[in-house]
Amino acid sequence: MAPTNKAKIGYPFRRTFPVLAVYTTVAIVFTAAVIQFSLFHGQLRFALPAHDDDAYYMRDGIARLEVLYDEGLIGLSASLTSDPPKSPYSTLAAMAGFLVFGVHDWAPYATNVGIILLLLLFIDRVFRHFSLRVRFLLALFALTCPFVSVSVYSFKPHLLSGLVCAIAVVALFNPTVITRPRLRYVAAGVGFALAMIIKPTAAPYYAGVFAATLSVAFCAEVLLDRAKLRLAVARSGISVGVLLVVALPYFATNGRFIARYIFRALVSDRHLWVDELSTLDHALYYLTGQAGEEMLSSHGYILVSLLCIAGLTNVRWRWRKAESYGLIAILLIMAVAWLVPTIASVKNREFGGLFFFLLLFSSMTALAHSLRLRGLKRRTLRRHASIVISAALVVGGLACAKWPNLWSNADQMLIDTAGGGLINEIDANLIEQELRAGVRLRPFGATVQLTVWAQFFNKNALEYLAKKRGRNNYRFRTFFADDEAQWQRLFDEADFVIAHGGRSSVIRSRHEAAQVTVKSFRMIRARDDFVELASFPISERDRIFLFGRNFSRGVWDSGADYRPGEIVELDGQRFACIRSIRAASQKRPGTGEDWTRFWRLLGEPDSNAPTR
Repeated sequence: MAPTNKAKIGYPFRRTFPVLAVYTTVAIVFTAAVIQFSLFHGQLRFALPAHDDDAYYMRDGIARLEVLYDEGLIGLSASLTSDPPKSPYSTLAAMAGFLVFGVHDWAPYATNVGIILLLLLFIDRVFRHFSLRVRFLLALFALTCPFVSVSVYSFKPHLLSGLVCAIAVVALFNPTVITRPRLRYVAAGVGFALAMIIKPTAAPYYAGVFAATLSVAFCAEVLLDRAKLRLAVARSGISVGVLLVVALPYFATNGRFIARYIFRALVSDRHLWVDELSTLDHALYYLTGQAGEEMLSSHGYILVSLLCIAGLTNVRWRWRKAESYGLIAILLIMAVAWLVPTIASVKNREFGGLFFFLLLFSSMTALAHSLRLRGLKRRTLRRHASIVISAALVVGGLACAKWPNLWSNADQMLIDTAGGGLINEIDANLIEQELRAGVRLRPFGATVQLTVWAQFFNKNALEYLAKKRGRNNYRFRTFFADDEAQWQRLFDEADFVIAHGGRSSVIRSRHEAAQVTVKSFRMIRARDDFVELASFPISERDRIFLFGRNFSRGVWDSGADYRPGEIVELDGQRFACIRSIRAASQKRPGTGEDWTRFWRLLGEPDSNAPTR
């Protein structure tokens, strides 16, 4: 309902906190419900994170937490600069989750409550001219959209960056959200800058959408008033300046790392991530295809229906010109947000985050404009119509609501069990090395080479699992190129190798396009300096294999021989050999990184161990 007294628009100070408390409570309950679903029926049932990106940010979050404990805030700041994360938000959110709730798989996902609260508050702002009941009902309807629950279920930063960017677009073109034009342009600049910082590797995409947004805004300003040409240019300049002020310091510091990552993803390693889809499947992927089904489902039809009905009301009762142009502008930016990821050869449901949120916000904006039309002349009629329509949307949204995809088949359970078994086997083998050497190895660690990379089973997932168990010195590595010389070098440097010897429908490894998995498995099995330690089933017919060093064999063919358990004293320090090596082809112990994988610095070695 549109109030007659403009002073009543918005929140009086005394009413702000109760409303905020209600939305905060709703956000916490919704987030907890999605996490509970994931714990009992979804991906958090498993020890290994289901998504590679989730595992990366969770692993990175634990690593940064260790830095915080050891070196404090100054050390953490230095590590973020020297080794920048793919997404500073996701890494720091994971770290904060582990810091507050402990090292539990669900802890990072609990921080997604902020995404839900931000969404609820913005929906409330779009309908700020309406009663609290209407605002609350429409906020509940927004929660029934599948992509909103995925915002909690997934730990990728794509959806948050898409939400922030969508808020910036709507704030620019909807005068209800921010009434002062100059502030709208400032908010747009801040929003796009934050979206780029949240997901730095998507900065080119958001920069393109930002350029399109300012172009559309400039055209809308000129169409509304041709005399405002200079003013439109000045406002666009303000938005660009704000974006540079907010985003430039971060990208000036970490730009080289981000540029390398983007180049690998789009050019050098592009063939690893390309999805082989038909032209029609590409076009429909974010509409009715796989991503559309998972993120929109039946809600897509509800939102499009709202837009169509709003268009009819505009034809019948004529909105204000600024409202019409604003909604058209939002729809044009939404088209860009759909077109760019649709054209891209790499597909991911989260890549369409900006499109999904703009579809929701444009529908809500159109509904707000329609319910405030002069055609509904009586205030009581408008009030009742608003409540009835909002309640109907909540009922329809609940009827069409769906939980995120389940992870429940037996093969995925086997893969998860195999991941935990591999870590246990590596632990046991290293302990056996200690016993055979007669010394305590410090630090307790190993280099593990993977020839497999797949969902549920990859470097990031296994490294996260190891760190969660306190194995901070386990170093997991992988390779993608079909380069046998590189494989041999990496095998020479490894303590353990995890390999898979077949073309599994479960693993779906990206390596199979180059037959890397099969060829590398044959290579490691043929080497006499590795021995098979264990194997684990990952389906009815497939197994994953763990190979470890064969300590009865030397690695090099010339020079002095150092045997396992032998202690070398050098410059007042004691080193223990944990592998039979030939010393002539390497630097002396303790004098270079080449020795770090063969020697462990000792505190108090066993007096019975042989010494040189």
